[in-house]
Amino acid sequence: MFSHLLVASGAALIVLCGICAAERSWEYEPKSVTGSSSDEEKLKLSFRVDRIKRGEYAMSGEIDWNYDVGDDTMIEVLCYRSYTGGNDWKIMPWSMPYQKFENFVNTFYKDIVIKNFGHCTNLPRYEKKYQPPWPKKLYVFDRCVMNGDGFPDHVLEGYYKVIVNFTGEVHWVLTAVAKVTTKLY
Repeated sequence: MFSHLLVASGAALIVLCGICAAERSWEYEPKSVTGSSSDEEKLKLSFRVDRIKRGEYAMSGEIDWNYDVGDDTMIEVLCYRSYTGGNDWKIMPWSMPYQKFENFVNTFYKDIVIKNFGHCTNLPRYEKKYQPPWPKKLYVFDRCVMNGDGFPDHVLEGYYKVIVNFTGEVHWVLTAVAKVTTKLY
């Protein structure tokens, strides 16, 4: 009796560990990346989706940053999902309401942006708390493939649109659309 209980407990522990160590169950294909700026003298951006090889795509582009970030600079991240990629976009709970640039860099930027794009870009990294000023320079994204760090392990299939709004001295927007499918193991 005790040995059956021990075997059942061991099996339950193995299953529980497998669930706890869940891996991302989805994969994505970038469909488009676009940007716009209210003042291209101060901030100019251009992005595209590159085909690496059959069935593999990446994001490449540049942000030419030529202005000082002020206390009035705010960032908002909106995330939408559509089953078809048409006009049926629904806002997702992962959206980030407007927050000051400094708060953004110390949280979302470190936890999502750098973890997913740090390997393919020259964006600055901050081990400790961000201290202004933000460097004015040309930031290059070279065949970036997101690894999914900081994203949910399980999401519904469909199309996802992420819109990043920067306001302040320059209003600029970065919009990315990707098709998400269930990963086939």
